[in-house]
Amino acid sequence: MENTFAEPAIATSSAGQTAPIHVGVLGFGGLGQAASRVLAPKHEMRWVAAADQKGFVYDPVGLNPDACIAVYHAQGSLGYLESVGILSNDSIQELINKANQVEGYFLALPNLPNTFMASVAKQ
Repeated sequence: MENTFAEPAIATSSAGQTAPIHVGVLGFGGLGQAASRVLAPKHEMRWVAAADQKGFVYDPVGLNPDACIAVYHAQGSLGYLESVGILSNDSIQELINKANQVEGYFLALPNLPNTFMASVAKQ
């Protein structure tokens, strides 16, 4: 039987090694925190970005889920994470603009309106 699904594009470094895909998480409640714990140890992926209602974090080297979760619980936003956190009233848009190396996002946002994806794609 023929495979009708496209194979994912995998980047390779100049040394021929497979480079991890840079991923982010939009929303950092229970689902977003769980996603960060699942994504962070993956060799095929590098978790580098996350946003909540009040701020975001971006580090192209990778994020530590335990540190992010601790700051979120203690201070209410990822924006307070030292050295890489940024407080923002428009955290998703600012993160997308700043984190241009992110190749995909996991959406963990509550109560998305039907027009959310179209409006994000339009931006």
